[in-house]
Amino acid sequence: MTEPDRELEAYLRRFRPVRPRPFEPQVQRPRVWQPWLRAAAVVVLAGGTLAVWLSVRSPTTADSADGRAGGVPLGVGADMGDRTSMATLMTQGQLARIARGGLDDLDAALTAASLQLLPDVDRIDGAFHVLAEP
Repeated sequence: MTEPDRELEAYLRRFRPVRPRPFEPQVQRPRVWQPWLRAAAVVVLAGGTLAVWLSVRSPTTADSADGRAGGVPLGVGADMGDRTSMATLMTQGQLARIARGGLDDLDAALTAASLQLLPDVDRIDGAFHVLAEP
């Protein structure tokens, strides 16, 4: 053994193992934000559930004579009088149900809706006439 090795061993022998101190228990602070997060989640879920429920239960078709849904769409062929009532009746779900009944039914529903929803391009005091003026 060389002299540096002996010095290293002497140096290492001076160290004595020491028992570590016990861990201090960590104090958990109450999480104040968790109840608020839970309340917000309940509000979001309730709003989503209400939106789905309202979209499902909205009247989109009149019952046919045999009691099944999917008959004549409400408003088609009837004089609705204002554009908003027809627009609320023409939903994507309603159009899908009408299309399953046949293309002639879909064409009739879209034609009836277009008369009330789309602007009249021939109307003299309409927006298209005003925009077309030089």
